[in-house]
Amino acid sequence: MKKILVLGAGMVSRPMIQYLLDQPDFHVIMASRTVSKAEQMIHGHPQGEAHALDVNDDKKVEDFVSKADVVVSLLPYTYHVKVAEMCIKHKKQMITTSYVSDAMRALDKKAKTAGILILNECGLDPGIDHMSAMRIIHDVEKNKGKVVSFRSTTGALPSHEANNNPFGYKFSWSPRGVLVGFFLHLGTPPNGLKMAKRFLSLVSNCLKTISYRISKASEHLKTIRIVILYRTKIFMD
Repeated sequence: MKKILVLGAGMVSRPMIQYLLDQPDFHVIMASRTVSKAEQMIHGHPQGEAHALDVNDDKKVEDFVSKADVVVSLLPYTYHVKVAEMCIKHKKQMITTSYVSDAMRALDKKAKTAGILILNECGLDPGIDHMSAMRIIHDVEKNKGKVVSFRSTTGALPSHEANNNPFGYKFSWSPRGVLVGFFLHLGTPPNGLKMAKRFLSLVSNCLKTISYRISKASEHLKTIRIVILYRTKIFMD
């Protein structure tokens, strides 16, 4: 029976865990900072187990990695490279849903030498959106057409009756990651600065609307506002 190590029990983990537990040849090991979340997802299934794990404890993380056949990292993207290096060392296959960073790309040769697969960008976005886009593009090309422009908006935009929060957006992953990720697409000044100011205004208005309802969200968005102000300063400099 293959041992699948899943690092992280965040919002995107549950559907995958349910799928893996339904497979007769997989044993799922969930390791998360908040073990209660992992326990809820495993839900006493005989082919699953939940453990507490501080991802900053490298020795313990490596111990989990060394005993698995496949490692699925659903941790914040900043930890993926560290986990990938452990997978290369112990020759374990690895999967993430995150974009390929320069640091991850730099491990390509080592991974090939170790004979392992490190598969990134295989979630919804990035992942399924890429595959569906290529299906459309290939269909156009087969019919002797030419794609001159392609834009894609993936998920999260709710139907009208479910649009019940100030952002008009449904968070299926880290809210902080969603908001900070906006800056990946700002562009360069002056347009980038103009977009940053507009986004700061949007977040501030949303914060005013929901801060009286969710105290944690208020603090969370306060952190985002600091990041936005800092990055706006970079644009101005």
